[in-house]
Amino acid sequence: MRGRSWCQAHDAQGVKNAGPGRIAARVLDAMGKNGLLPAALVQLDVWQALARTGMNTRAPAQLALVLAWATRDQDVGRWSSVWRAALGAVRDHAASSR
Repeated sequence: MRGRSWCQAHDAQGVKNAGPGRIAARVLDAMGKNGLLPAALVQLDVWQALARTGMNTRAPAQLALVLAWATRDQDVGRWSSVWRAALGAVRDHAASSR
């Protein structure tokens, strides 16, 4: 921190990965802190499996699940598509980490 006003984590130039994974992770973190993540969603197997993947895989898929959760009964096709995409992300991660 010598010669700097801010630490690397709080310096805008210090953020190396400000992509969609980081943005989604921050949104999910804020939702979790405010109690906005449905408990039934967080208990799903696909959510738990996503928790073991990297941030760039996990966060966008989990955010998509949260956004589709409220209308899962009315728009079953969208929910199914989002759920399958999340499951595919888990499978891709598992295959790439072998």
